Amino acid sequence: DTGSALLPVGTTLQEDTPGVKGAIRFDDDADELKINNGADWVPIKKKLRATLSAASGGVLVEHNTVPDNIDAIDLVFDNVSLNGAGHVLVQIGPTAAIANTGYADCRAHAISSSSFATDTSTAGFVVRINSAARQISGMMELRRISGNEWSAVGHFTASDIILTCTGTKDLAADQLTRVGIIPSAGNFDGGDVSVYY
Repeated sequence: DTGSALLPVGTTLQEDTPGVKGAIRFDDDADELKINNGADWVPIKKKLRATLSAASGGVLVEHNTVPDNIDAIDLVFDNVSLNGAGHVLVQIGPTAAIANTGYADCRAHAISSSSFATDTSTAGFVVRINSAARQISGMMELRRISGNEWSAVGHFTASDIILTCTGTKDLAADQLTRVGIIPSAGNFDGGDVSVYY
């Protein structure tokens, strides 16, 4: 006995839908292990899907190929910076366009040894930067709450502060297929964001 077991292996097109809840198979096309949730086949482990460059002069970095069976997306920020005192907004949306209104309870907190500051937004999940000299690194977790309503929780660090953020966005009848990251003012001037799901 080698302690190993064979799993069904096949292409994405060969997935039985809806399938049996709890069944496991290996998707040879996507090169990933999937489990059936009773309605669809979903990846067991998040996989790097894209690395978005926040290059100098950029005003939007976007990933627009999120499949509709995804319930969790992680955005990993690496030394993202702006050329002014703006903030970063993470926005989501369907195929037609990214939503830039209607975000609820979106708050960003910046905590240092001597101060505490808060910003709010209805235009996106807000990450407070507020300084051209500041580079932020950390992760924002997007989770489907129910239907097409999503929540966001983020934790970031910079050289002088700790940053947190929260919020929700209901896309109503629309499926999330896009994630966009924009500055509230000015442009990006460095760093990148990796997308996992």
